[in-house]
Amino acid sequence: MFLNIIENSVFVKISTFVPPQTLRAKRSVEQSLEEVQHQVSELSTINISLASSKSKLEQELSILAGDYDEVSKELKVK
Repeated sequence: MFLNIIENSVFVKISTFVPPQTLRAKRSVEQSLEEVQHQVSELSTINISLASSKSKLEQELSILAGDYDEVSKELKVK
């Protein structure tokens, strides 16, 4: 317990000596991190939407290819 109090006291003393430019730099980095996290979230959402659209287009293309084959066979029979 006594050692913990000393560690906390030393931590408080050390943290009070942090230069202001270091704190500003830390805030700047934290803000940049938040912006990047927001961008990653937006891009992930866009990526999911594009993957869904791609899947739908592939299904439609498959249906159209089947329809084309069917019409082609009918024209050959006549």
